[in-house]
Amino acid sequence: MAIYHFEAKVISRGKGQSAIASASYRSGEKLYSERYNKFNFYGRSVAPKTFILKPSNAPDWTLNRQKLWNEVEKIEKSKNAQLARDFILALPSELNEEEQEELLLNYCQENFVNHGMVADIAIHRDKDGNPHAHIMTTNRPFKENGDWGTRQKKVYHYDEQGNKIYDKEKKTYQCSTEKTTDWDSKERLKQWRENWAVAINNSLEKKGLNITVTDKSFKEQGKKELPTKHLGSYAHQLELKGLPSENGDINREIKKYNQLLYKQEQLEKETKEKNQTNPFTRHFTPKEKRILSDLSKELNVFISFEKLEDKKRMLNNWKNSALAKQAMTNGQEQEPILSKIKDQKEAVEQAEILLNKEAQRFISAHYPKVNTNALSPYMARELVDKTIHNEQLFDLKETEQILLKSQQQELSHNLSLLLKDPYISVRVMKEKLNKQEAILKTFCAKHDIQLENKESVARQSDEVKKAFQGIIQPLARYKMAIKAVHYYHETTIKEHLPMIDSKQLNELQKEQLCNAILYFGDQLEEKVVIDVLNDRKPMKYDTATKECLLTGLLEEGHTHLSEVEKQFFENPSMKVMFFNECVQTKDFSKAGKQTLKAVFDKNYTNVKDELNKEKNVEEKNYYRNNTNNFNLLKGLGTNLLFTILRGESEPERPAHKLKKKKHKNDRGYSPRM
Repeated sequence: MAIYHFEAKVISRGKGQSAIASASYRSGEKLYSERYNKFNFYGRSVAPKTFILKPSNAPDWTLNRQKLWNEVEKIEKSKNAQLARDFILALPSELNEEEQEELLLNYCQENFVNHGMVADIAIHRDKDGNPHAHIMTTNRPFKENGDWGTRQKKVYHYDEQGNKIYDKEKKTYQCSTEKTTDWDSKERLKQWRENWAVAINNSLEKKGLNITVTDKSFKEQGKKELPTKHLGSYAHQLELKGLPSENGDINREIKKYNQLLYKQEQLEKETKEKNQTNPFTRHFTPKEKRILSDLSKELNVFISFEKLEDKKRMLNNWKNSALAKQAMTNGQEQEPILSKIKDQKEAVEQAEILLNKEAQRFISAHYPKVNTNALSPYMARELVDKTIHNEQLFDLKETEQILLKSQQQELSHNLSLLLKDPYISVRVMKEKLNKQEAILKTFCAKHDIQLENKESVARQSDEVKKAFQGIIQPLARYKMAIKAVHYYHETTIKEHLPMIDSKQLNELQKEQLCNAILYFGDQLEEKVVIDVLNDRKPMKYDTATKECLLTGLLEEGHTHLSEVEKQFFENPSMKVMFFNECVQTKDFSKAGKQTLKAVFDKNYTNVKDELNKEKNVEEKNYYRNNTNNFNLLKGLGTNLLFTILRGESEPERPAHKLKKKKHKNDRGYSPRM
């Protein structure tokens, strides 16, 4: 495949460069510099093919390479003088050597020589698959008589009568300088680049090849790919030997990025094609699209419910890391990070609000009998997702089944978070419950509703009834989750510590005791239980063992850890509790402290990297976990679980045998809670 490469630079004395040395390197000839009184020679395994082209008014001595560039060194006297232009052009490997030479010489004649420059050309073929040309051109034009011309000229200013304007203060005529050529202009450089692409394409077409190149950047072409960097001679040689180079490493990362970008574009294309044939698609207002676009850039993720869940998980991990590091250093270095995390959490919440609004609109438009105020955001988006995925509307019975199933999945997921993550506790759920109860209290006061009086609700308008039910529903879900977790705490303590009367413990003690049971496992001793109940931080490992484990965590593959230890640390909650224990340890050796810091950097830098990198937009079913895998609730049984969640004292029949009732009223369908 033909490649396009056009590089233009200036050879300048101010950068310590010499015209003679540059010409010697490119031509492979031994040249003498009169200015520096020395020979320059750079040997090459394959001799370059060289040419010199001159305009008709240039003297014949310009065809002598040594004479030409010594004269340039003489005429350009400034210590910062620009001595020559230097071009590097990749030659298309689809052409043979004669065709490449014809292409190059014609291009140089038309673009440089015909405009007054002398062009010193050298073709390098000493690298397989990389034929290219170096072109040095003069910066100063020649007069008609063959003498050097000027690079700029004086232009006098004239009044309306055509007379020169005299400046009395400076005692001279007003004037300015203008360049005698446009060789320094951006427009001319752009033209040179474009003409080289045209010349290549004409040569390829002449040979009957259906291949084209372009001088346009990816950005100018409207492409999102990143361009690779030019390796250069030294880096190219390193790469050929199998050694990495800086630009080579950068190019490999760019290629990985472009591959991910291609996959993303293909996915977006497939999604767009699918949406064109799918009558049920998501619809956002122009304002919502702008806000979502801004939030996507701020969060650096494709905005979807699944991606936002991932984002919240990563932000929680990052926050825990920052708080732990802050505890270790007793400083304020983590405050900017915590502030950034807070801002990103607010952005996630804003995005979720917009997605929830869109889901509500979708259901109102396509499922008018469903009471949207009775749905949780998760239930609403499950119904929307399934409708779009199946490209059809569901009847009332199917809709009821989808909503009931999604309700169970949501509960399982929320309980999973509560039971598995030590940072999400009953207290958090109670805070949400209290907040929702405050909202309910304000609403009831505004509309004169007494919760114990059903008539006070019945006399309200349909709109107020819907709003009331929308407030009641989250209260029921929070109470269900809290009851289930209380039951989990009770049964866990009873199973592992039957001698303890859990009724004598407060909620925090139960929660901390269950965490200790998970963390200590078979090593749970009476002293640990006593420490927990007295709000002391028990230690599972001695300092030496902690240092060994930290060393194992730091190594790739964790080779120093046993299989049991590896499995233990694969659980994020266990790893976090271990890190918390390390933070509380005061007698680490100097090496141990350094290892701890390194482990923190390794584990939590990955979290920050994940937050900043470009993410693949291929969506995953985050919530659609099989409830059979919910092993922390095993033994509860479906019927017993729902008995607990409903707050009933006796088990009902199994949930799958319950008769589903259709609730038909003036407000439409409302799922059973």
